[in-house]
Amino acid sequence: AKHRIEMDAESSLHTGEKSDEMLLQAVMLHPVTMKMLVEKLQEKGVAREAKWQEILRRPLFKEACLDSASLEHLSRIFVERQHLMWKPEEILLWLRTVADRAANIEEGKEESGFCAADWQVVCAEFFPPSSVNSYQHLHLGDFSDNRALLPQEDQGAGIFGMGEQVPDNNQAAGVHPLEMLNQEDLEEGSPLLMLLRTLLPWVHVADEVGNQRSPPDAGSGEAGR
Repeated sequence: AKHRIEMDAESSLHTGEKSDEMLLQAVMLHPVTMKMLVEKLQEKGVAREAKWQEILRRPLFKEACLDSASLEHLSRIFVERQHLMWKPEEILLWLRTVADRAANIEEGKEESGFCAADWQVVCAEFFPPSSVNSYQHLHLGDFSDNRALLPQEDQGAGIFGMGEQVPDNNQAAGVHPLEMLNQEDLEEGSPLLMLLRTLLPWVHVADEVGNQRSPPDAGSGEAGR
């Protein structure tokens, strides 16, 4: 797709034809990957025309399957990472035109130097049938543009407090208002979070009878010297 865009920008007919052939070879070599790509785009609201449905029902794509777990995993990574590049209407139309041509070649309606079976032999040489995924260490989510984010109320909460987003200006400057925790706060809060909060010098903990326990004053150490 990138090659086609760049070559069209240079208005080169020869290179445009070359990119058509490159895409044709890719579609015939990986028909399942193209089908996965189109299905991903359909989830995004494009490629839903009847013409696409007709193409995907043709034998080249309908009967295609992957016997290599490694190739299937790599195909899913490709689709996840690259599908947005194929979303523009012009590029999608180009893909549909080439896919239609590939299906014609498979059905003997159009001449070509190689048929789909030839390309499948080539594919099997690089990715022989196997249930072992040699690329399982590559996680699909690492190639996605979508990132899981913490809820807004949880961001920056850390040890600064329950519901606090980030330290205020005084805290950023090193001046923290005193904060007192009672038994109810300790019992209802997350044990780990409460432990971390009690380690902060500006947090005071009240005992069961309501007295306030606070860290020793730094000045008291000097007085006893």
